[in-house]
Amino acid sequence: MNLGRGVCERCDGLTPTFNQTPSLACNAMRLLIKPRWDGRNMRKSYEAVKRSHVFKDNVEGLKQYYEAWATHYNKDLENESWVAPQVTCDLVRLVATSYGLNNTSILDAGCGTGLVGVGLNERGFNIIDGIDLSEQMVEEALKTQVYRSLRGGIDLNIRSKNHRGRQYGIVVSCGMFTHGHVEPKALLSLIDYCAGGGFIIVSTRNSYMSKAKFEDFVRLEVLSSMIELQFCVRDARYLEAEGGHYWVFHKNQIINHIATE
Repeated sequence: MNLGRGVCERCDGLTPTFNQTPSLACNAMRLLIKPRWDGRNMRKSYEAVKRSHVFKDNVEGLKQYYEAWATHYNKDLENESWVAPQVTCDLVRLVATSYGLNNTSILDAGCGTGLVGVGLNERGFNIIDGIDLSEQMVEEALKTQVYRSLRGGIDLNIRSKNHRGRQYGIVVSCGMFTHGHVEPKALLSLIDYCAGGGFIIVSTRNSYMSKAKFEDFVRLEVLSSMIELQFCVRDARYLEAEGGHYWVFHKNQIINHIATE
C-alpha cells in the first residue's frame, strides 16, 4: 500500500492518501492516522488554551479573548482531552442522588459554551441556569437549549448586588478556577448563589490550585463558618496537560446571605 501525500482543501494538505484524490481519502485516513490528521489543530488548541491564562487582573482582556474564541472553544478543549465537565457532572449526579436533590435547581457558574449544562441534562437535570463573563460564550450555550436562563457579563470575582437573584440547591463551576480567570475569592460569589443546605462543586487545575493557594483559602476560618468541605477528589483527570482537583462543599443551613456591598 503506497501512502502518498496529496493536497486537500478540507485538511489543508495534511492528509496522506491511498493514491487517490485526497478529498476521497480524507474519511478513511482520519480513522487510520488520526494523530497526523489532527496534528496542526491540536497544536493550535494547546496554544489557544495557554493564551487564555495570561489575563490576571485584566477582566476586560479575558472577556474579549473569550468573545473571539467562543466558536472554536469546544473543538479546542476536545483536542486537549478536557474531561473536567464529565467528571464534574458525575459528581453532581452523585451528590444529588445521595442527598435527594434530583429535582433541585442548578447554577452553572462560568457556563461557557454549555458543556456542563449538556452533561447535566444528559444525567436527568432540567432546571439549569447559566452565567458567564462572556456574552458570546453565553450565545453558544443558548444553542444547546438545555438552560432555563442564561446571563453574560458576570464577573464572579466581584460580590455585588448586581448578582442578586435566585439561590440554588447546587452551584457548579467547571474550568473557571484556573490561571488568569478568577481568584479563589470567587468562591464567595458561589456561596452567595447557593441556598442554605445546598452544595457547591468546583474544579481547580492543579497548577492553579498550588499557585493561587486555593486550598489555604478554603480552609480560612471565615469560610468554615459558611461552608464545609465534604470531600475532594484529588489529582484526578482534568485535561491532557495536567490533572485537577474536584471540591464538594456543603453550605451551612442558616447562611442565606447574598452580598450587597
